[in-house]
Amino acid sequence: MKNLMTGLILSLCTSTAFAATPTIEEMWIIIQQQQAEITQLKTQLVLTDEVLKENSVKVEATATMVEQVATGETSLASSWAERTQIGGYGEMHYNNLENNNDNGEDIDEIDFHRFVLYLGHDFNDTTRMCSEVELEHSLSGDGKPGEVELE
Repeated sequence: MKNLMTGLILSLCTSTAFAATPTIEEMWIIIQQQQAEITQLKTQLVLTDEVLKENSVKVEATATMVEQVATGETSLASSWAERTQIGGYGEMHYNNLENNNDNGEDIDEIDFHRFVLYLGHDFNDTTRMCSEVELEHSLSGDGKPGEVELE
């Protein structure tokens, strides 16, 4: 009986071991799948290295700019502001006239003769923008005495 049990156990272990062992074709398929995965991982690694290098260059440039601004070597706001001009002028009259019309009534009137707004910016040594918006008499349209000009 002991020999029968030993033989049965040995037979089960042997058949299980042989059933779990892949064939050469199955092993070849597994190796090809592993090679494809290795190739994909290498590609991802190369792309990751390239992104890291690009980010490193950007971080270094940002750090340099921050350091220059912090030490006063470069001023972002003042350089922009120094190249921009804003200006303007206007003219308004207020008339408070007593007994000035045909009915003898007082006339109170405001005449906004003109308002001019100027904006200029030097983009670089060769490119400059100059603009002016002018409103005269604050009226514009058919039969109205005022005008709007854009220069």
